[in-house]
Amino acid sequence: EGQGYLERENRKRLVDIGVAGALAGNIMLMSVPLYSGVAGGYRVLFEWISFLLAIPSVFYCGRSFFKNVQNGIKNRIFPIDGPILFAILVAFFYSGWSVLRSTHDLYFDSLSALIFLLLSSRYFLSRIRQSAGLNPSLIGLFHAPFQGNRGDQMEISPGATLGFDGKILNGTVWIDQSHFTGESNPVRLVAGDPLFAGCRVVDVDPGVFALVEKVGSETRLQKFLSNLSDARNQRTLLEQAFERWAKFLLMVVLTVAFIATGWFFVSGMGMTGMSRVLALLIVTCPCALAFATPLVYSLAARGLLDRGLLLKNPDSLDRALGIKNIYFDKTGTLTFGSLKFDPRVLKKLSEEELKAFGSIAMKTQHPVSRALYREICEFDREFAPIEVEFFKETPGLGVEGSLQGVRYGIRKSPDAERFGVQFYRVIQGRDLDILTLNFEDELRPDTKEVIQSLQDSGFGVELLSGDHELNAKKVLQGVPISIRADLKPEDKARYAESGMMVGDGVNDALALKAAQIGFSVQGGMEAAIDSSDVYSLRSGVSGVLDFLQMAKVVRKVLVLNFSISTFYNVLGGSLALMGHMSPLLAAVLMPLSATTVFLNSSSLIKRAFKRPRKSGGNEC
Repeated sequence: EGQGYLERENRKRLVDIGVAGALAGNIMLMSVPLYSGVAGGYRVLFEWISFLLAIPSVFYCGRSFFKNVQNGIKNRIFPIDGPILFAILVAFFYSGWSVLRSTHDLYFDSLSALIFLLLSSRYFLSRIRQSAGLNPSLIGLFHAPFQGNRGDQMEISPGATLGFDGKILNGTVWIDQSHFTGESNPVRLVAGDPLFAGCRVVDVDPGVFALVEKVGSETRLQKFLSNLSDARNQRTLLEQAFERWAKFLLMVVLTVAFIATGWFFVSGMGMTGMSRVLALLIVTCPCALAFATPLVYSLAARGLLDRGLLLKNPDSLDRALGIKNIYFDKTGTLTFGSLKFDPRVLKKLSEEELKAFGSIAMKTQHPVSRALYREICEFDREFAPIEVEFFKETPGLGVEGSLQGVRYGIRKSPDAERFGVQFYRVIQGRDLDILTLNFEDELRPDTKEVIQSLQDSGFGVELLSGDHELNAKKVLQGVPISIRADLKPEDKARYAESGMMVGDGVNDALALKAAQIGFSVQGGMEAAIDSSDVYSLRSGVSGVLDFLQMAKVVRKVLVLNFSISTFYNVLGGSLALMGHMSPLLAAVLMPLSATTVFLNSSSLIKRAFKRPRKSGGNEC
């Protein structure tokens, strides 16, 4: 629906441009005999026709200028279009007054051409910003075209990506819903279970149908993308700073314009002065300063998405420049998180105990619980979870639940030498150990290289783990990283406050929120984005280096754009006041700085990942 709105707005703008161009062309035709020296009644007729054609050009085609100024006044923001609208109205009413007085000082042809050029340049800049937008790319990652309606019954086919929210009506479906839950393995769903747009069908029984319940903007995926877009549209501190500078330049330009107008009229050069002041107001429109900064952040977000990184808060790119310490979680972050154990030990569990522990493990998204549930399903192909009457999860400690009146629990093993869990049962208020499982995990291939690169760049790098210290050292043997082990989630959050936290978006939510920058590399996308500034769609932690490199490039581009825009406004304004630039030429040149800024931004950001990374201080 958002894309449809943009298309409708673009069509409206094209209609305005077409009408403005037609009016400008006809007014110029009326001006030809006037410039040729026609006199008498024909001169009066052509002047009045030009005046009448200029009315819809100003008040219909130029209504966007009025609307922007009105919105700025309503929101108590100095409108960027204020000087332009002032110049248009001055030229229109001065020319209208000349028609009434028959003084023949007309600007209708220049005025109508100016409006046409302004609308055309605004449309061009708008399309540039839309092309740098994020939502279409995001939707393409997860969504599939869907033409159905609520209440339809759709047959599910293997390999399809769902385009609706609904529920299964019959049979069994294996679904990949990793973008929502973080579970990398397909999930088995049966009749009555919910389906969500963006999930992929891995396997399905023949003749399985689903009921369509939500489509379009009502789906869980679209609501999430909408919230993400709203978060990205929040103005960063640098954007606000550049906006203040743009407003300051506007005030300076208006002050100079009023002083120059008065001086020219006192000197008896009213017509010359009006032409120069109009050119000044047009050429110094701070469009580039106003549009460049959000454009750069949009291009950066697009560039990061191409590298598999989903940016929620553009402001995090600014904060990254002040980061000195980077903290990592272990399980699922520096390691694969696909914990393994010898499934033969499950034979020691009774059928009742196996169902109980499998049902409890299914209720949480912790990597250990996911591994347990996966292995139990593999061990017992007929496994069917039963209803958990009471469930409690204590972060960093374990989970507990009641099934058919009996309490069972899974907790961290006290064995400091091995990473594992204990199954226990509560009998008369006492915990009775049933079985201990020991897990094995493996480092991701890029872990050592990334940690080494960060240290070479001057960052302090530490591991914050809830695991035992001996086990953490064993897994991270040979990796140059300081280790803080046996930490509770609250402890992780306290340490993470002083830097950037890289971890699981579900299990490290507290630390990710507390950190100056939260970077999620695992877990469900919804939960991760809720607690983080950046979410990695790809495996491994090398995305951290790309994010820090992009932050450095963004700052460089913003400073360069600021310099280009300021120099252009000063030079253009000076040339206009000295009479070396007409209002029409100013209208043609006005989008030049914005175009230069776009090309500069696009080029530098695209080249950011074509060059090899360089270490050399934590300025990035």
